[in-house]
Amino acid sequence: MLFKNLIESNGNTIEENNLTTKHRIPIGTLVEMNIPYSSQHGIRMFVYEHTRDFDGSPLYALYHDKDMDSLNYIKSQNEHEYRVMTSDGFSDDCLIVIKHLNNKT
Repeated sequence: MLFKNLIESNGNTIEENNLTTKHRIPIGTLVEMNIPYSSQHGIRMFVYEHTRDFDGSPLYALYHDKDMDSLNYIKSQNEHEYRVMTSDGFSDDCLIVIKHLNNKT
């Protein structure tokens, strides 16, 4: 049995419960990676895309530039190049919000 298929106390699988969890960090937000054991610790990037782990947990794909139009074009033309240009797989507990796109926080 896969971990994501385990039944929780509410009768749903772990995956079903995780898929109802909303992403907390909006797309376009400037974040700092908070992973002390990683060489990426302290790097600032922008949330480009909301993704999910194999068990449905919310994850974030990050990009170095707040102007994402060129990345959108690359994604539509060459998925492999897009994957090389972004960093994916970060949970919100590994990210510190620095500035939301539409406010001054």
